[in-house]
Amino acid sequence: MPSVKIPPLLLDADEVCSLVTGLLLLEAGGVNEAATVRTKLEQLLPPKLRQQAAATALATQVITPVAAPVDWRLLGVLAEAVAQGQNLRFTYTDQHSKVSERHIRPYRHALRKGAWYLIAYDIQRTDWRLFRLDRIQHATPEPTATGIDVPVFPSPSIEEWLTTDFGRLPASAG
Repeated sequence: MPSVKIPPLLLDADEVCSLVTGLLLLEAGGVNEAATVRTKLEQLLPPKLRQQAAATALATQVITPVAAPVDWRLLGVLAEAVAQGQNLRFTYTDQHSKVSERHIRPYRHALRKGAWYLIAYDIQRTDWRLFRLDRIQHATPEPTATGIDVPVFPSPSIEEWLTTDFGRLPASAG
């Protein structure tokens, strides 16, 4: 098999530092793949930038991860469903340990205060809902069914929607 020539990465030292630091944050959060990605990135860098990456890794110590561990496969499933306009079915366990089957249209996933969430339109409950990713099991994408109208997200931003109790309280004047 002929070798594949990869074009040079057009990164400067600050960008390499940012990438390596981000990968170190992911590693501290329990993402095992981040170390592999960091190693591969370093192999692709020219010598001077490889030194910058190694220096950044050596000089950086993450004591407290910024996020709880997340199922990266699930994030990929969610991202693909959003991009393709697909619905998802999954099993959800709420904060009171009640298990339910959900049929939703994903809108976005977000990291907030150290936890990952899914913002989605719940087709069965005909309302926008928030789901913690660590409580989702067996997420399965499915083609979008005809006859299901998903309304536009009800707030200018996810943060505003969350801070106004899902749009039930007035937005702050701040």
